[in-house]
Amino acid sequence: MAGWAAPLVGCLSSKGMSSNAPSPLSVESFQPLSGIQSEIQLHHSYLASWQGILLHVIDEQALEIYNSFQIDGDLTVTVLMNKFEEYFVPSTKITYARYKFSVCEKPGVGFDQYLAELHTVAKSCEFGKLKDQLIQDKIVTGIPDNGLREWLLHEKDLNLEKAVHICRVTETTRAQAKKLCKEETAVHTVETEGQRTG
Repeated sequence: MAGWAAPLVGCLSSKGMSSNAPSPLSVESFQPLSGIQSEIQLHHSYLASWQGILLHVIDEQALEIYNSFQIDGDLTVTVLMNKFEEYFVPSTKITYARYKFSVCEKPGVGFDQYLAELHTVAKSCEFGKLKDQLIQDKIVTGIPDNGLREWLLHEKDLNLEKAVHICRVTETTRAQAKKLCKEETAVHTVETEGQRTG
């Protein structure tokens, strides 16, 4: 246990863990423990500290990133993980997200998949209270079916819920009508072949 704990304990101090900004660390700052220490001394030396464990296992690049953080208040697991996430996860650009929303179209996918994609893209657009209205408008403008678009435009007091219902009903009805058409064609083919043989 002391084999991996030695470098860990040497790099941490109570001052570095409780201040507003993390204390700069480097790989060279890890020093072995001198002499035999009791478990209480190891505990007080941040052996059990989550910060110490995390900082012990990350590499030199991650230490440089850690040293660049400006932290207001106490350093907690949540604060530290959020700082690393902010650093590594690229921030979404609102303009680009809104562009993706504006070019989102339906060709070749089912309505529910299109609706899910609109909701997903809209999350990063920061539309606020206009989100449902803009999704509704995008449904009307993004569907390739002019007949359905006319129906939606004609609908009085159209809202997102109504638009979704109309599109789902239309898609289901068309699928059922197509299936019926195929079944009628198959019956007609069987009847025609039966008349030729009879």
